Amino acid sequence: MTATTYPSPPGSAVPADNPLACPLCGQLHERVRLRPGETSRCVRCDTQLGFGRSSNWVVTLAWVLTGLILWVPANLLPTVVLSQLGNTRESLLLTGTRSLWNEGMPEVAGLVMLCGIMAPLLLLLALTAVLLPIALGRPSAPVRFLLRWVHVLELWSIPEVYLLAVLVAFLKLSDIVDAEPSAGLWCFAAMTVALLVAWRRFDPDAAAATLATGRSKGPLN
Repeated sequence: MTATTYPSPPGSAVPADNPLACPLCGQLHERVRLRPGETSRCVRCDTQLGFGRSSNWVVTLAWVLTGLILWVPANLLPTVVLSQLGNTRESLLLTGTRSLWNEGMPEVAGLVMLCGIMAPLLLLLALTAVLLPIALGRPSAPVRFLLRWVHVLELWSIPEVYLLAVLVAFLKLSDIVDAEPSAGLWCFAAMTVALLVAWRRFDPDAAAATLATGRSKGPLN
């Protein structure tokens, strides 16, 4: 599906009513509604502009809230139980960042804390604040500013990388000590899946249009 264009003088800025500008050549396009699976492309350079997503707001919000709920036990419950010579030790997600800090790597510890723990939480909270009024049928224009932060937080939120690192460490430790995955690790894995599914379903353009007009809309591109 190709997005239609309307005239735009060379070098003109994108108007305030938020038409769609090609990120490669700057050609302005009129936003058209996309069904799930459809794509829109620039009529000038054929760059893909958008992808139709399944933005059922209630379902997307359910995934977000699931991830938000799972974040709590994922960070409070032990992820791995280590046993050696009768000594047992439980490890939390925060244990890794604290160990990095104590080993003289505060920058790495900060990045791990930000990308694996805090950014996912902030992204889930921002998505909840955006989606909740839409799902309740009461779109609120003041929360539109959160959409910009949603994009920023999505770039920094990589819990799947942190999960992979935990699994690799778990496999390495199993050669030295008896290591068993615990409830916190399963909750963190489930939270990661819920966040990825929620982001895959979330359509920021449709959310922006809905918040701006106060009417529920489907995907826009």
